[in-house]
Amino acid sequence: MQKGEQRFKCVECGKFFKETTGTVLGRIRKKPLFLKFQEAMINEEYCSVVKMAERFGVSVPTAFSWRHKILLSLPVLDCKFQDETQIDDIWIRYSQ
Repeated sequence: MQKGEQRFKCVECGKFFKETTGTVLGRIRKKPLFLKFQEAMINEEYCSVVKMAERFGVSVPTAFSWRHKILLSLPVLDCKFQDETQIDDIWIRYSQ
């Protein structure tokens, strides 16, 4: 156990890893706060990075980094439009 997380050792290469290695939670230090941030970002109304940073008490670069980790972890929907499609309003959660 290291910092409350179980570590595992690869038999072949001898490297250590945790359950969260390679996931969106991989190197997050404030996991409970990050999970609240993620839930707010996905389920609530759109909010700017600055407002999210103020709301959760983290720096703007941290909020920016978290937002991009969350956006990159969302599944990509493979849907194609056929024939004629009409859209009144469209909201896309996308950040550049």
